[in-house]
Amino acid sequence: MSGKFSAFLLGGTGQVGKAISKELAKSESFDKVTLFTRRQVDPSQGDTENDYSKFTVKIVDFDKLVENHSKDFEGYDVGFCSMGLNGGTMEEKKKVDRDYVVAAVKLAKAGGCTNFNLVSGNGANKDAYLTIYKNKGLVEQDVTEVGFDRVAFYRARLLVGGESRDVSLVKTLDCWRRFSCEIPVLAKVMVHNSLQPPKAKVDIYENHDIHKLGIEFTKPKK
Repeated sequence: MSGKFSAFLLGGTGQVGKAISKELAKSESFDKVTLFTRRQVDPSQGDTENDYSKFTVKIVDFDKLVENHSKDFEGYDVGFCSMGLNGGTMEEKKKVDRDYVVAAVKLAKAGGCTNFNLVSGNGANKDAYLTIYKNKGLVEQDVTEVGFDRVAFYRARLLVGGESRDVSLVKTLDCWRRFSCEIPVLAKVMVHNSLQPPKAKVDIYENHDIHKLGIEFTKPKK
């Protein structure tokens, strides 16, 4: 992909979402970015190093997306999603992680979006016995069936970010990043990779693929 693109982000107030926003702010390839949220937030969310003038925040009722917000999802080239519920019952997690996401991507596809990128999870499998992995797999299946020209699923393992003592310990114990993924790396890979030619209509990136691309995208340009 080349030129200037518009993007939307679901889940922009979480740790991963903030990191994706930061990468979109830095990218010259995106000239319009919309954060769909349930509450008003400052697009920069505390980041003072980058310009967020191309960002817009749209407050939506995820329980009434189709009824109230169909037109809000029109006119985007690329979509990103890091939406997920930490804690709660399995039914509550399904509502946020699957129902909200699928409803939004259907509207985005109908509104012209052709490229969608989702933070999935390690072990995602619609036929898995464990509910946590099964739900992730079902989300991937539902999003695939929407029919985007390009879909990318990022199956990161344990997500770590910041500089806390616990994070430093994880980085030390998992120096080869086999069991963890740094949030800034995941965000950089998602944004940069969304602009690259796809390997297939549906691309799945496991944890090791994410780290490989992270190294590639941080190499100095010749």
